[in-house]
Amino acid sequence: MKKLLLCILLISNSLYSQNSICGLSPIDKSIINCLAESPSVNAFNNSLIKYISEEIGISPNFTFKYCANIKNAAAIINPLQNNTRYILFDSDYFNNLYNSDKLSVLFIIAHEMGHHLNGHTIPKKHNNIYELQQQELEADYFAGYIMFKLGASEKNIIETINKFPNPQNDYS
Repeated sequence: MKKLLLCILLISNSLYSQNSICGLSPIDKSIINCLAESPSVNAFNNSLIKYISEEIGISPNFTFKYCANIKNAAAIINPLQNNTRYILFDSDYFNNLYNSDKLSVLFIIAHEMGHHLNGHTIPKKHNNIYELQQQELEADYFAGYIMFKLGASEKNIIETINKFPNPQNDYS
């Protein structure tokens, strides 16, 4: 029942609806399985979320959770757990891409926090490509601001952003 409700949530929120079969892509299924499992959080990254939150004066009400096989990071609200705000992270995928580059991890986590703080995770009707592109830019702007606020130079921020591969979708 829990997985069915999460399935309905993901379909209604259309977070990853591209390349889906019967409304669910393999990534959707991985997210549902991840959220339905017992928590597997990472203390280091939760402390990073707390540190970022304290630096900018917000409540650190995000839960970081490893989520294998999503080949990305994602900001998700789980209504089955009192609207808990999750930042899901496929650590194996990112470790292979960035060899545990701390600035890249900081950018990714801050980017996902930006989605939550800008209201992008609140379920609504389908967004068009322009709105999705704007949301990605808002989250990138927030991540750049966080990196600068925590002492990264403009050069560091640009180098970090340039490490990310070209996206395979139309809205990143």
